[in-house]
Amino acid sequence: MIISLIVQKVGFNRLNNQPLFVNDTTAGTDGKSFNVVYADRINVLNLGGELGYTVQEKFSIITNLQFNQFTGLQGQQKSVGIITA
Repeated sequence: MIISLIVQKVGFNRLNNQPLFVNDTTAGTDGKSFNVVYADRINVLNLGGELGYTVQEKFSIITNLQFNQFTGLQGQQKSVGIITA
């Protein structure tokens, strides 16, 4: 017997006063440190899905995919690790 499971989700979040990490480019640093700055607001669109597969009760596998799109970054120009539209 084979059972498959599909779960999908969509969400929207608004983050306020979110800490972000920006490269420290001041003179005398080697570029390996960061400054913490705060974004006034960031909008986040969350997309996710999960797929499961089971053969009898002997074998099962589940995979998961998450995607976050950041938009509307206010109060800062850019940050490390966030790709904005």
